[in-house]
Amino acid sequence: MNQHSHINNEALKTLDFFFEGDDYYAALQQAFRQAQKTIEIEIYNWASDSLGMEFADLLCKKSREGVLIRVIYDAFGSFNTSKDLFKKLTDSKIELREFNPLYHPAFKLKERNHRKYFIIDEQMGFLGGFNITEEFSQRLNGMDYWSDCGVCIQLPYLIQSLSNLFKETWDITQQPKPNKVDARTTFDSSQDTKLKIIASRGWENENPCRADLIQAFQAAKSHISLTSPYFVPDKGFLKTLMVASVNGVEIKILISRENDSKAALAASQALYQTLLKSGVRIFEFKQRMVHAKLAVVDNNWFTIGTSNLDHLSFYNNLEINLSGKSPAEAMLINQHLEELINSAEEIILERWLKRGILQKIKERFFFLFRRSL
Repeated sequence: MNQHSHINNEALKTLDFFFEGDDYYAALQQAFRQAQKTIEIEIYNWASDSLGMEFADLLCKKSREGVLIRVIYDAFGSFNTSKDLFKKLTDSKIELREFNPLYHPAFKLKERNHRKYFIIDEQMGFLGGFNITEEFSQRLNGMDYWSDCGVCIQLPYLIQSLSNLFKETWDITQQPKPNKVDARTTFDSSQDTKLKIIASRGWENENPCRADLIQAFQAAKSHISLTSPYFVPDKGFLKTLMVASVNGVEIKILISRENDSKAALAASQALYQTLLKSGVRIFEFKQRMVHAKLAVVDNNWFTIGTSNLDHLSFYNNLEINLSGKSPAEAMLINQHLEELINSAEEIILERWLKRGILQKIKERFFFLFRRSL
C-alpha cells in the first residue's frame, strides 16, 4: 500500500492522507516553502532535535521573507525543548504563545494543548498525530520510528474552521484562565457537511470528540475498527462498544504493545477481559509504537486526529479531529488499519485468562491512576 494517498472529493478539492512521518513532514515543509502570507501552528511537542531545527530554520527563512508566522505550543508537551530554539524563532520575528505555562500561578497539569495542526495562507491545512520530533521519522530515527497518520486539507469550509479555532486559541492563550467558548457556535460553516473539524476544550461539560465517536459507534451496523496508543476510556464509552458488539457489530481494537507509557498499556490491559467477554476483538502491535488515533465505522464514517481514547483527551486536553461520512476516506483508513491488524497479535480470551498474577497486579495498580495516564 502507498504510504501517501490522494483523494478527490465531490467539491473538486482534495484530501491527502499520510501514513508515514517522512512523507507528512516533506509535504508540510513544501507547503511552508510555498507560503506567501501566513503560517499558523498549534503544536503539542516541538522538539529541539534535528527535525525540530529543520522546521525552525525553514520557518525563520520564511519569516525573513515577510510571511507572518504565529505559533502556539504547549508548555508541558514542549517542556524539554531548548530555549535556544524558541529564541531562534523570536529573533526572526515569529510570534510565539505558550499554552498553560508551567510556572504560572494558574497552571493546571492535566490541562494540555494536545492539538497538532498547521494552516498555510488560509488555503491549506495539515492535522494528525504527528508532533515536530524525529521520533516519527524513519529517516532520522531508523526502524524505531513511531507510526502515525495525518491529512492535508484543501477544503475551504474546513480551512475556515481551522482558522476560527486558531484565532480562538491564540486569543485565550496568554490569559490566566481560558475564557469558556461554546463549541456549538464556533464552526457553523461545517454543520451541514459530510466532513467536520471536531475540536474539544478541556473546560467543556461534554467533549465533542468523545460525543462524535459515541454517536458514530451507536449507529454502526456491521463493523468498527479503531486504534489509540492510550486506550483507557470511561465506563460510558466502553459500554457503547460492548453494546454494539453484543448487537452483532464486529469490533477490532488495535493497541500498541511497544508503548512509550507502560503504565497506560497496563491500564488498557486491565480492560481486556471485560471487552473480550463481550465479543470485542483486541490486537496488540509489537513491532513499533503506533501513535495514530483512528476509527472507521462500516467503511462509511472515519475520524483522524489527536484525541486519544482516554480520560486526559476526553476530559482535560484541547484536541482536534477530522471526521465524517465519506466512503472513500473511510475505506482508505480501514485498509491501513487492517494492514496493522494483520501484523499484530490477537489477544484470545482463553489464553488471556491464564496470564500471571504479577501481570494482573500490574494492571489493577495502574488502572487506579487511569484518569491521569
